[in-house]
Amino acid sequence: MAPSHDSRSPMTPPDALWVGGLVRRALADHGLASHLEQADDLASARVLDGHGTEWPLAALVGRLRRQHIRSEWPDAVDDHVRLLLAADRHLGQWPLSRQELESQLRCQLRAETRDPGADLSYARRFAPGILEVLSLSGPRGVVVMTSGMLQRQSVDIDDAFSLGRRNTDTEPVGERFQVEGPIWGLTGDSPFLASRVMNMALLSAEIIGPAPRGIAFAIPNRSLVLYTVMSGDSWRRQATDLIRACETTFTADDVRHPGGLLSSEIFYWSPDNRIESLGGRQVDTQGQLTLHIRPAAGFMRHMGIPERS
Repeated sequence: MAPSHDSRSPMTPPDALWVGGLVRRALADHGLASHLEQADDLASARVLDGHGTEWPLAALVGRLRRQHIRSEWPDAVDDHVRLLLAADRHLGQWPLSRQELESQLRCQLRAETRDPGADLSYARRFAPGILEVLSLSGPRGVVVMTSGMLQRQSVDIDDAFSLGRRNTDTEPVGERFQVEGPIWGLTGDSPFLASRVMNMALLSAEIIGPAPRGIAFAIPNRSLVLYTVMSGDSWRRQATDLIRACETTFTADDVRHPGGLLSSEIFYWSPDNRIESLGGRQVDTQGQLTLHIRPAAGFMRHMGIPERS
């Protein structure tokens, strides 16, 4: 049933809930599972389908209100989903031009468990549990490229990753802020912001600043980076503070995670441009949650920690 408020009233969260449900129903009719995100805020509300494609709701709701009486909304949403899915199928059947690829390709970090039904066998591993995939950034949102879509393009896989990395490196950072003590954060609207850690050397040069002993960082979601510039003497406190900041971000009721959770781990970027796992959360066989630090060899060397015997 449609929300009962007058069609001339301001757009409200119930519109997002209702239209989000209509989009999900239409996707299900085409065999696509989906879920609704951030329905309490129409400006950022979206449906995310099983292929990783985003369906933003604000513009759709606005168009429905301008062009249709409310009783027509279900059919209009069905048509909207059908036409856009047809466009996606067309995209998968025909190669994009070189110019289109140069402007739309992005490299993006995604949780390895995020897309169980999609063929992402081409993906490159960034860190344990995190894959680097190729996405297309267009007016409607982000489309994760499958292996089949890539095979139909005019560029080879290495060229595609090179183009994607170049574009991801230029994604804007909206804000740099201090979390507490030595922990800082980067955030913004770009769905590729957290993926900029793939080129931490550039991020350090442009925004973070010098990091002669490296940077410990976390990427809780696609639009948030938490980090600390390491100093040898206080490495344990810094790593502990970063893990706690990451855990707070995961458990806080007022923190949204656009695109879902990305990783609960913390990582270390070394000055010689290597990425290592550094720690994170762990649940034991009794279901007890613990936070732990497990420095690898590169981290220990750069922090001046004697190797274990």
